[in-house]
Amino acid sequence: MDKELTTLHQKVDTLVEQMAFLTEQAQSQQRRTQEFEELKADLIPIGNQLVHLTIQELEEIGTEFELEDLLYLLKRALRNTTLILAMMDRFEALMGIADEVGLLGKQVFSTVVEELDQLESNGTFAQGGELLRSLSDGETLGDLNLALRAFKSEPV
Repeated sequence: MDKELTTLHQKVDTLVEQMAFLTEQAQSQQRRTQEFEELKADLIPIGNQLVHLTIQELEEIGTEFELEDLLYLLKRALRNTTLILAMMDRFEALMGIADEVGLLGKQVFSTVVEELDQLESNGTFAQGGELLRSLSDGETLGDLNLALRAFKSEPV
């Protein structure tokens, strides 16, 4: 009889443990359901507002917009993902080249300005101006040849 009573107590203890586990699982499921309902209650107004804003924006487009066009664009974008990625890679490379050209352009501009300054300090522009003035004054071809020889013979 004691053995049967002990066995019965063990079975009751096992049932109590299983009931506690099941109760805990049910409470956990109930919490998750409540959290999901709260999330749904928070997201539904946001979704409704998004739909209304989308409708307003699409009304501005008017009859030019077709849903099929958007779906076609989406399908093409998905189909050509590798091409789009390759295009982006090339664009990034082009931006790198543009940066390099910008740096080189600054250096070239600086060099050109220095050279022009050197020519100005040597009087090259003044001599050229005199040559042009003599052309406009109607000097003879021989006089111009003399001026050109004089211009070439001066050290730069």
